[in-house]
Amino acid sequence: MKPVLLTLLTALIIGSPAWACGETNPAAERQISGGWASVSTDNERVIAAAEYAVSAQAAATGEDLKLSAVQEARQQVVAGMNYKLTLCVVRNGKKAFAAAVVWAKLDRTYKLTQWSWK
Repeated sequence: MKPVLLTLLTALIIGSPAWACGETNPAAERQISGGWASVSTDNERVIAAAEYAVSAQAAATGEDLKLSAVQEARQQVVAGMNYKLTLCVVRNGKKAFAAAVVWAKLDRTYKLTQWSWK
């Protein structure tokens, strides 16, 4: 009896569900808790985070930076919210693109955690 039970358990654990044979894994299509999800670029919280990112980077570097547009936005629930942003900015009078991550804390303050020029 034990070998039969062991065989069944092994088949369930390492068996070949349909998605392992080339079909889509339905669990992979759902949002993962703590994962990144797309959010509208005109969301007021996204815009606030983007404006903060640009002003924080300008203050840190002394460059003349102005937000032109949010090209792409993703959010991640943490202790607050992380926003991963692709930004179009005016950098010292010229158009430039940047990637930024802003942490919107629970106390309603922000922290720029990443900035890079694209």
